[in-house]
Amino acid sequence: MSLLDGKRLRRLASSGWLLPVKRVVSQTLQQTAERASLHRLEEKLRPLVVKVDAGAPRRINLLLPELHRGSLYGGYIAKLTLAQRLAAMGNRVRLVIVDPGPFSLARLGEALQGNARFSQLLEQVEVVYQGDRKAPLRISDADAFIATTWWSAHLAAEVVESMRGKPFLYLIQEYEPFTYPMGSWFAMAHASYQYPHHALFSSSLLRDFFELNDIGVFAAQTATTGYLGQTAFENAIVSYTKPELSASLSASAARLQAGKGRLLFYARPEGHAHRNLYELGYLGLSRAIEDGLFADGWEFHGIGSERGDQPLPGGRTLKMLGKLGFDAYRQRLLDYDLGLSLMYTPHPSLLPLEMAAAGQLVVTNTCLNKSEQRLEALSGNLIGAVPTLTGVRNGLGSALETSPDIERRRQGAQVAWARTWDEAYHDSLMADVQAWLS
Repeated sequence: MSLLDGKRLRRLASSGWLLPVKRVVSQTLQQTAERASLHRLEEKLRPLVVKVDAGAPRRINLLLPELHRGSLYGGYIAKLTLAQRLAAMGNRVRLVIVDPGPFSLARLGEALQGNARFSQLLEQVEVVYQGDRKAPLRISDADAFIATTWWSAHLAAEVVESMRGKPFLYLIQEYEPFTYPMGSWFAMAHASYQYPHHALFSSSLLRDFFELNDIGVFAAQTATTGYLGQTAFENAIVSYTKPELSASLSASAARLQAGKGRLLFYARPEGHAHRNLYELGYLGLSRAIEDGLFADGWEFHGIGSERGDQPLPGGRTLKMLGKLGFDAYRQRLLDYDLGLSLMYTPHPSLLPLEMAAAGQLVVTNTCLNKSEQRLEALSGNLIGAVPTLTGVRNGLGSALETSPDIERRRQGAQVAWARTWDEAYHDSLMADVQAWLS
């Protein structure tokens, strides 16, 4: 009989013999996690090694954490499209990969070939891997730098300070401290806004948050700082033709009439996605189900995570769809009547906007200056809920009550937001960016 026989384990457990073992294992796991966090922070802040070469051409260096098949979505679309626009304006643009990890230019090229937007990227820009810091990055003394994350802002600031101290451009797509709990990571993310930089904000709501709180370019400027420029753009969202939207809304009306509606939940349980308030959304949805708001024929689907299906009250199931490719994602949004998509940051988040553009009534949350009124001004399909269980539950109740109003949903699909990247990075904005980088 094995020493780890069930009966023996139970006897050992009742005697208290296993408690010290459990304590040691718990402490070991905690210490391992602490060392890993320390190592990751140290890696992210490891300075770039640069070498000024008098014969090197002037480049605009856009700093990226990584670049591979899995990163060609979301905020990366904004980063890479900016690089393309700058290259089209006659600039020599170089993408600099700053995080350690596997990188293959050949595999990247293969991945890009299957992407309609970026299939020509490697012909438009240079790409260099600096994650291992083995070889210096050769630059001219006139090179410009663009930071795209808080840690790349620290790296860019150190490089430009060693050169001539000219502000770098900071592509700010979130107030990044909000992606961490209070601590060293939060502090270093916030500190990244202290350096002299020109700011390119993703959304006026995000820019307004920085201004209201005197952060970054809106902090008190001194004579030594000089002029710091700032502007805001809107990441382009999906768009639909009138026939597509009409067909979708007609199908929705028929489903609702039959009591067989569909809800799509941006469900991200992963630890790195805390700002998406998975627990709050799940519990708010559960409470709405327990209160009998949803008829038995309703279906509930989750998107954005590879986790398995999740149980809901009353024998219901949250069927997880995983991550979808762009075309499948765009088409899938038309299949739903209601959306639930939360994010506890000042940014409005793109998924609620795209759900609204597909004719869904969307429960999202308010946060700081992201008020119910500001959300409604973007689309009448957005329902700004207070981020509490009751707030989410009541928001879903309001969405359900309003969902049969097809004409309201049709009007709300005209989201006040950029639909193409030509609109997002319009000529006037790019002229400012070019000036700041010159």
